[in-house]
Amino acid sequence: MRPMLTLAAARLCGYEGERHMGLAACVEFIHTATLLHDDVVDESDLRRGQPSANAIWDNKACVLVGDFLFSRSFELMVADGSLDVLAILSNASAVIAEGEVHQLMTANDTETGETAYLEVLLGKAIGDDFREGKITLPVILAFRRGNDKERTFWRRTLEDLDQHEGDFEHAMELLDKHKALEDTLERARHYGSIARDALGIFGDSPEKAALIEAIDFCIDRAY
Repeated sequence: MRPMLTLAAARLCGYEGERHMGLAACVEFIHTATLLHDDVVDESDLRRGQPSANAIWDNKACVLVGDFLFSRSFELMVADGSLDVLAILSNASAVIAEGEVHQLMTANDTETGETAYLEVLLGKAIGDDFREGKITLPVILAFRRGNDKERTFWRRTLEDLDQHEGDFEHAMELLDKHKALEDTLERARHYGSIARDALGIFGDSPEKAALIEAIDFCIDRAY
């Protein structure tokens, strides 16, 4: 998704050279490196339902490969020769790392607010997040809207990680009761509208249509 967005954005802006291909690879290297490091930090055994790299090759190998990909991405940035590109992508890398630190700080904390959650955001299946004690926006909304008994449930399962058979199903019932998933999807649609508005200055083109389709895909796959 990320390299395709890079390529489409370049074409949308009228760029006709070849630099966008190296930068698309750079973006994907950064993303892949963060996934490798993220699974090590989270001690995850699965990634999108498949065995994670650290589960197959161990943590040491994944950290080193992630470091290599980060280094290679910076080599590609320097090779591009643009200080503006280097500034933008290096800042993006720093923001990603900052998000990981925020994630550690808010892990297992049911008092996490929506603003703090948005600063952390990385996508994952809600079942994985529940089992790991991750605080997601649907949980934030359900916790905020719930009664004392329900908040006790969230604290037990997410803060203490004291989870029993049937807890995940009950969590889903609470999310449904407080319309937390519906409202989260509405927020996704809100950000999708902002993205569409950003494309409004461009004329119709296959690239613009592809980017609009990407927005719809990201929103639809949330459900």
